[in-house]
Amino acid sequence: MVGGGGGGGAAGRARLLAVLLAGLLGGARGFGDEEERRCDAIRIAMCQNLGYNVTKMPNLVGHELQADAELQLTTFTPLIQYGCSSQLQFFLCSVYVPMCTEKINIPIGPCGGMCLSVKRRCEPVLKEFGFAWPDSLNCSKFPPQNDHPHVHGGPRG
Repeated sequence: MVGGGGGGGAAGRARLLAVLLAGLLGGARGFGDEEERRCDAIRIAMCQNLGYNVTKMPNLVGHELQADAELQLTTFTPLIQYGCSSQLQFFLCSVYVPMCTEKINIPIGPCGGMCLSVKRRCEPVLKEFGFAWPDSLNCSKFPPQNDHPHVHGGPRG
């Protein structure tokens, strides 16, 4: 009996350990989910003061870090300075540091209409200098319109 009770105790401890581990692993996933939903302050200077101030990574082109997004964004600085579209900076920022709200669990990027407007105005400039419109900014990747109440369209023109 004593041996059987000891074996039962070990089995009981093993079951308890299994339950605790399952709880811990489940808890870790829960914490991860909360982490995924968290919005972070935009730390990229060119994307601050554009009408929203928090973002969520990964962005719409797959960058996990704002630093990587910033590096890519700087390649567009000459085009922004050229002034082909007043919406270009907002559009690029909404792709590389998309808007985030705690109410929606996905980053909110630009709509296809904004993309097409920017592309129509800026692609000829890129072509003039021997560059193609980037595949990462393919307008068909974006929804036709963002009609969520937390979304605004940025500057016009």
